[in-house]
Amino acid sequence: MAEARDEDFWTNLTGDANGSAAASAPELTIETLDGIEPLEDQFGAAEPLSVPVSLRAVLFGQTEQGEMDRSLPPLHTYAVLDSAKVPGLPEILETSDLDHACLFQGEAARELRDVAPWIVRLQEGHRLTRMLFSGGMGPGRLWETGPGIYLRSRKGLRDVHGHLRHLSKVRVEDGGWLFFRYWDADAMQAYLAGLTNRPETSRRWFGSRDGIVIESLILSARRRTCTVQVQSPQVPRTWPTGPVVFTATDRDAVARARRDRRLTDLSDLLAQSFPDISESHTEADRDRLVRRTVGRMQEFGLLQIDALFVCCAWELAYGPSFERRDVTGTLTEILLRPTDETTKIRALRARMDELAASEMRESSA
Repeated sequence: MAEARDEDFWTNLTGDANGSAAASAPELTIETLDGIEPLEDQFGAAEPLSVPVSLRAVLFGQTEQGEMDRSLPPLHTYAVLDSAKVPGLPEILETSDLDHACLFQGEAARELRDVAPWIVRLQEGHRLTRMLFSGGMGPGRLWETGPGIYLRSRKGLRDVHGHLRHLSKVRVEDGGWLFFRYWDADAMQAYLAGLTNRPETSRRWFGSRDGIVIESLILSARRRTCTVQVQSPQVPRTWPTGPVVFTATDRDAVARARRDRRLTDLSDLLAQSFPDISESHTEADRDRLVRRTVGRMQEFGLLQIDALFVCCAWELAYGPSFERRDVTGTLTEILLRPTDETTKIRALRARMDELAASEMRESSA
């Protein structure tokens, strides 16, 4: 795709941010799809799948309206991918033979290409599509990274690209600006849940002056997948043309979603690191353990993910309030010290090692 003529990071962000209240708006419906499992190893399969069977219709199927009205263009499938989560994404796209473009423009695209969002039109059966929905660790398995979001549109890549470019910079209610990484599926799920009763804002996301641009979004996160469907793709008389306005409620919802994602990532890492111990806990129990432990440890000034992981591991191994295993109260005293985080976790590790050594001596006596 040819580069846009302007060098501005965000172009044409002018107009009425609220739009016209007189126009009718698309009705959004949100459906959660539970039990979506990523693709497993398909080595030797004669016809390997490129997406999970339960997602095939929403990702590559055509609508009944499209089947009946042959004059309608087909629904295309696009992915908006985060190159910060997919190492080498620009190079992968360049050799894919798929239509693609960076959502940044000009100098920003050149300097930030390895951390920028990219849009690509996916094809069923293509290797990249299969990579995006393959689970597990290792090259070519991107499901666990949460690489981006997916959308359906009858528009060509240039039109969708132009529409999406103007949605990352949002205006806050006090007049300032925020950068919204809407290609984060967890954050977008939380945000869109608040748009079902805000038609002016939903119009800005899903349509333009020329009508509907995005007919559905597929937000596939590791724990949950949902679809956001536009139910009324008629062209209203007027559409808002200014930036999206982010409310305080929107910001809180996105912040909670990102916090929840960090906690579930921590819970999943515990299960992967300590499978023997974790198997005695349900996923829900493990999630509660992580949430409870992280909350407690933050009160003691432990905020870094490495330190929190260690504390959650101790909680998993020794039960609630792991510091109580130290009858001398030394662990509690360390937690209460007004020291920096690095010094505190080092002292906790040293004391836990002392306790483990003491227990081993007692058991061998």
